[in-house]
Formats: sequence, structure tokens, C-alpha cells
Amino acid sequence: MKKIIIFDFDGTLIDSYSLIVDCINQLAPKYGFRTLNPKELKNKPIKEIILELNISKLKLFSFTKNVKKLLESKINETNFFPEIIEIIKTLSKDFQLAIISSSKKEIIDNLLERNNLNKYFDFVYSDSSLFGKSIVIEKAIKKYNLIKENIYYIGDEVRDIEAAKKTKIKSIAVTWGINSKELLVKSNPSYLITKPSEIFAILNKNTQDL
Repeated sequence: MKKIIIFDFDGTLIDSYSLIVDCINQLAPKYGFRTLNPKELKNKPIKEIILELNISKLKLFSFTKNVKKLLESKINETNFFPEIIEIIKTLSKDFQLAIISSSKKEIIDNLLERNNLNKYFDFVYSDSSLFGKSIVIEKAIKKYNLIKENIYYIGDEVRDIEAAKKTKIKSIAVTWGINSKELLVKSNPSYLITKPSEIFAILNKNTQDL
């Protein structure tokens, strides 16, 4: 049975960091929050920033919902990281590929189609949960009858790594997205890579060890 590589979307496959910060800062004054320094999300987990801002759950829900809506309206301003496109094509020859994201499936599908990448993915699963990404991953695993031992989850945030741990699947942290290398190291991922091509060494080694 093929190994399964599940990608996070924003910050992992597409270069959306600057757009995310812009959307947060555009709406922050309306909610009475301070704006974020462009590098702040790099060096602090989102949970820590939320605590610093002292945001109520009700206000956070509304703020997050509207940031997401604004981000989705501008998502076509982003694109895939250049090296990722060829990586996806190569990986699809030997592995099952999938995407799990809170972004709308329609948006993801449109970006995949625009880059002629839709045929390389076995599925795109879109969902979100107030209880965290691990719940979403578990739901996808159940829906598609996946075997946890065969899964590698690739993400760019501390919460991606934490979700993988809770779900008991292997994680690969990438340093070109939202959180910095230093922050990701502290979350203790199964693996950490600084450029997309490094994924081959991880997957090849684990395949040979079988």
C-alpha cells in the first residue's frame, strides 16, 4: 500500500503569509486589536498571540471568520511556491497525495486547476473545527479509510505539528511558511525541512527501511 502525504495548504503549498498578515491587520482596528508586526506570526504560535491580545471566544470567532472570508476573496493574489509544483508531480508517482485545509475546497480546487495540479491529488478535504486541526485530520482519516502508519502530514505551523501528534501520525515541518524554524523545532516534529526537495530524503529513507 502506498504511503500517503497530506499537505496543509496556506503557507505550505501556497505563499500566503504576507496576505494573511495583511488581512489580519486590515480587520484588527474594527475589533479593537492592535495590528501585527509582519514577522510576529513567524516567531510566536497563534495561541500565544491570541492570549496576548486577550480576545474573548465570541470576538475571536467573529474575527477569525471575517479574516478567513477576506483572505478567500484575495487568495488568487497568491500562488504555489515555485519548487513545490515539480515536487508534487514527482511525489505523485510513488505516493498518494492529499490536502487538508480550512480553506474552501472550491478555492483550493481552482488554484490546483489553474496550475494543472488537480490530477496529482487523491483528495482535497476542507473542514474546520473550534477544537483544533487534529479533529479535522481524524475526520479525514475516517472518511477515506486511511492507515495512520502510512501518513506523513506536512505543515508550516506549530499547530500543524501539535495536530499530527494528537492524531498519532508522522509530521514534516517546513520552514518556508508561517512559523520560523526556531519555533517549529521547539514543537518537536518528526522531521523538519528547509526546502521542498529535502522531502525526498525522508521518504526514500523510510521506504527503504520497510
